[in-house]
Amino acid sequence: MERRPLIVLAFLTLLASFLVLLLRTLGLLEGAELKTYDAYLSLADHGQGPTQPLVMIEYTEADETEFGFPLPDEHLADLFEVLTAKGAVAIGLDLIRDRPEPRTTDQSAFERLSQIMRGDPSIVGIVKGGTGAFGPPPALADKPLQIASAAILPDGDETIRRGLLHISEGEDTNRPSLALLLAGRYLAANHAIIDWPAPEQLQLGEHLIRAFSPDRSGFYRQKSGVDGGFQFLLTFPACERGFERHRLGDLLRNEANDIDLQGRIVLVGNTVRSAKDVIDVPLDCADMDQGKMFGLHLHGHIISQLIGLANGSISPLETTEQKIGNTLIAGAIDGAWIWLWTVLGGLIALLLSSPLWMIGSTLAGLLVLTGSTFLLFSEAGWWLPVAPPALGFALALTFAIAYVMTHAKAEREHIMALFSGVVSKGVADSIWQRRDQIENEALQLMTATVMFTDIKGFTTISEALPEPVLGDWLNDYMAAMVDIVARYGGVIEKFAGDGLTIEFGVPEPRETDAEIEADARSAVDCAIAMADILPELNAAWRQKELPEIGIRVGIHTGPLMVGIIGSTDRWQYSIIGDTANTAARIEGYAKDDPNLRCDVGHCRILISDATFQRIGTGYRTDSVGEASLKGKASAIGVHLVHGRA
Repeated sequence: MERRPLIVLAFLTLLASFLVLLLRTLGLLEGAELKTYDAYLSLADHGQGPTQPLVMIEYTEADETEFGFPLPDEHLADLFEVLTAKGAVAIGLDLIRDRPEPRTTDQSAFERLSQIMRGDPSIVGIVKGGTGAFGPPPALADKPLQIASAAILPDGDETIRRGLLHISEGEDTNRPSLALLLAGRYLAANHAIIDWPAPEQLQLGEHLIRAFSPDRSGFYRQKSGVDGGFQFLLTFPACERGFERHRLGDLLRNEANDIDLQGRIVLVGNTVRSAKDVIDVPLDCADMDQGKMFGLHLHGHIISQLIGLANGSISPLETTEQKIGNTLIAGAIDGAWIWLWTVLGGLIALLLSSPLWMIGSTLAGLLVLTGSTFLLFSEAGWWLPVAPPALGFALALTFAIAYVMTHAKAEREHIMALFSGVVSKGVADSIWQRRDQIENEALQLMTATVMFTDIKGFTTISEALPEPVLGDWLNDYMAAMVDIVARYGGVIEKFAGDGLTIEFGVPEPRETDAEIEADARSAVDCAIAMADILPELNAAWRQKELPEIGIRVGIHTGPLMVGIIGSTDRWQYSIIGDTANTAARIEGYAKDDPNLRCDVGHCRILISDATFQRIGTGYRTDSVGEASLKGKASAIGVHLVHGRA
């Protein structure tokens, strides 16, 4: 490859990479990346989290009808007594209980409930700050290990993809999440490893979980939900099987005595839709459908994922920064990944000229990108960027294609400029358009008008002038003639010393008599224009003491073969046939005839009868008669053109 395209490729790659990184930094690729995450998550299998340790006690819409809303303190106290008696290791209350329910002057039920909660360390209540804030149950206000955060982390599209283990509440103060407190108690009771080697590291069994940082991940740029705390990516491991679920009312009516809660975690919460505790998730889980889930079940999925990580039944899902543990190195790896695909997009456009190959390679490249990232996602639990490299690939491909097309156009124009110096622009364009099939193309039969021109006495002039002077003098003449030929649409087939062979009606075949007649008139008009400019040329030469000239022109219209003659190594665009020979003989006819001779300053224009019949009555002509031309078996009619009528 030439040096310049490589330099351009490097520049275009850097430009595309810069644009992608800029869009990524501004958060404009977040939506596409998160949708890719959702698709991968729905296809991947990170293992099934254990659901057996969890039991959901749901306050349903039927319970709301039976007991009222919110659940009165009296019935909640009854429920706690049932759950404690059945040996639950941890009881999570995902209900707001920062005040008595109902709010009446009789506080006996509230006092009973408070006494049960204060006396049972397995009960964990919730608190929430910020929007929709509420306080902890008063009975647990002075028991920090029994108060958990109920905060959730919606993304910019209000979908939950991140779990929370603890949230920062002021300097050096972290509030554990409900899922962490409940899972921690279960793991401690079962002698599983759970430790904090560092503030942003959690050891669960053999897995060391590093905190997920939205800002450092490169995926999240929209500030939404809780910003801070120990976050991690959710895989919703209990989605397929769901949880063991029971109505709260069944336990209160002793209709669920066969429930085994010994050593298990119990989650108590709403599944009443009017409570507005329904959230969006990236999967369709067994508990609900169409990407919806109750907040109660979200806590259950987080608990299941934590326990599964601790016992090794599932694998974590992490970004590069979580995998490596170093922000700078992780950023370099992600950046190199994006840059690699950007370069690949540029190379495809520069190295492949066939559109089919280019389309195929592009599709294959995107398939490899999605396939490799999905394989890492599903097998290694590694979330590598997908949308940024795909965009970089597409941008570099587009930039490179635009460059290749622009470069090819400029190269064509340069080649055509050089080529048009050998043949006319029309011929050059025709050859270029048919360049792929021209090697196998046969000569074309068409009807055209051929003109031959010659300078009278050129041999004598060439002997008298020094070669450099002769060359400049002849170039002046040819420049003027070429300009006139181009003006009238003629095609100069070749230069032969002082002579010109010109065709009108090539390279594209004429299909009607009107077109052939127009070509004949153009040839005669061109010859008249040559005659008109001759006095001007002679005057300029006279001032320079250079020879003055006269011109002979022969024109004939008829059939001929036109096209490429030769081989791929050496070829020439040429005309073949009697029409060309006849035009040449007419130009040289009767050079010494005093009535037809060509004096200095004069342009003698002879046309065949075939041309005369085509040009109409717009010209002043005289019939020369039947002329016997050299090499011709029969005479043809010849006419002398004086000018336009």
